[in-house]
Amino acid sequence: MKTKSYHSLLIVILLTIPVCIKAQEETPLTFHHKTYTKGGSIVVGNTILGKHKSKSFDHEKTSNDVVDMVYVDVDNESSTFSSSSAEINLPKGTTRILYAELYWSGLYPAEKSTMRMGARRAIYKKKGGREAAVNEIKVKWGDAPYIDIKGDIVFDAKGKSTFKRDSPYVCRANITNYLNDANLNSGNFTAANIRAVRGKLEGGSAAGWHLYMIYENPNNSPKYFTTFDGFRQVAKDPVEITFNDFKTKTQGQIESTLVMATLEGDTNIKNDQFAFYSAKEDKYVTLQTPNRDNTNFFNSSITINSEMFLNRTPASTNTLGFDLLKMKLDDGLIANNAEEARIRFKSKADRFYVYFTAFETEIEETLMLKKNPEAIATVNNIPAENIQVKDIEALVIKEVMPRVEKEELVADATFVNDEHKIEAPVKVVETTLKVESPERVYIKSTPVVSNAVPKKVKKKSRIKKLTVRGVDSGYYLITNVFSKEKYASNWTQKLLDEGYAPERFVNPRNGWIYIYLMKTDDLAEIKKERNRLRTKELFKEAWIGGINR
Repeated sequence: MKTKSYHSLLIVILLTIPVCIKAQEETPLTFHHKTYTKGGSIVVGNTILGKHKSKSFDHEKTSNDVVDMVYVDVDNESSTFSSSSAEINLPKGTTRILYAELYWSGLYPAEKSTMRMGARRAIYKKKGGREAAVNEIKVKWGDAPYIDIKGDIVFDAKGKSTFKRDSPYVCRANITNYLNDANLNSGNFTAANIRAVRGKLEGGSAAGWHLYMIYENPNNSPKYFTTFDGFRQVAKDPVEITFNDFKTKTQGQIESTLVMATLEGDTNIKNDQFAFYSAKEDKYVTLQTPNRDNTNFFNSSITINSEMFLNRTPASTNTLGFDLLKMKLDDGLIANNAEEARIRFKSKADRFYVYFTAFETEIEETLMLKKNPEAIATVNNIPAENIQVKDIEALVIKEVMPRVEKEELVADATFVNDEHKIEAPVKVVETTLKVESPERVYIKSTPVVSNAVPKKVKKKSRIKKLTVRGVDSGYYLITNVFSKEKYASNWTQKLLDEGYAPERFVNPRNGWIYIYLMKTDDLAEIKKERNRLRTKELFKEAWIGGINR
């Protein structure tokens, strides 16, 4: 019995050793960057390997292991041996690029690999030593000359037994300042001198680059952005990632987006999958797009949502083992007030490598300002370069509000032309901003009387009942109401600075923004809280709204 036990233990140990070595030689995908701002993201990229130096490769059923790979080189410059480009178009209204990280990766066990058929199998032979400087490349935007980039090495399999066959690597470089200094809204971005094995490699060669950018745009909703990087092989064991440190907005549909970059996803080998955890269904839901089947999600292509991204040179539809995608999540997949998102990579037949993923989702403006006070520059259209931590100046912001009596607010307003004028009191809100200039900075806001004509106000009532489409029924303790976004944001920031946790809803009928501190179905409780708050100068006019009651 002891001999059998020892044999069983020995078998378990021998089976476990390769798994342990694999885990030790990989780099887990972990958090790298996060941003809270009004804006969006762009991802572009391209392969640097193909069957031809400059022609697109569009044989969609051809696997990368049967192609005799050469470097793509489209720039006609003697200083580069590989180059490919992609077009960047920043949306109208973009004020600046907040974050831009360039990634490049490849399979690089040697300079070249050849294949010949033996009596029973293919025989592969590697030629040429591996160049050490995989993290040194060139980039340019538009017609500017190339600049040299030396990036950080995220992962390098050189000398690691698990990846002896293909020796993958991943590098990254932050080029935010370079892109902002270029001061371009659109143009071709080119990455050059990225290295990979050429010829025929066992399992196929693959290499490419991508640029992930977060831009600031005051016309967009507040969002949370985060990126993870590392290097994991996805085979029999799934790879899961959890995003957190956010909370989705409280009401309405939520726009959420995922970005991923992988190597070695073959176009003709199925059973690789990508899934998102649905809290509502309490299970992982396998995702797909029109160009990515749920049984062959990583299929050697570059896609944005439902379309192939072809604004690049070369514009190959089969990128031979290099995958890059950005996709919107279906409505309802992530819930209101969600505080985490989980994704899973899985494969049953075709192993592949995942090294980058990004997640973005809509959040409340209150969270954005709490996590990123400098975002107030976007809200108030103040030049971002004036915002710094070291200097603080007080701003006095004036807004004209329609005349209302205490605890009375007009839900319906009739808009008239400029010939009609009404009197309205000026409401003063104080906030603080961090500015670079030693001079005092003011937001220029000329007090103009609102052209909204309030209906005849009835006598004071203790509770003002309003019907607001899309808002949960309940009693709301409302501290202020604004007709303009920037003033609502400044009031919100002031409450945050005072230690409160303000929330908001918007009346779609007139666009007015209601800032409240409490929501409940208990009328007695909210009256008690209202009376307590009214003892403070800041909340002397706080009132209760019975919304959809």
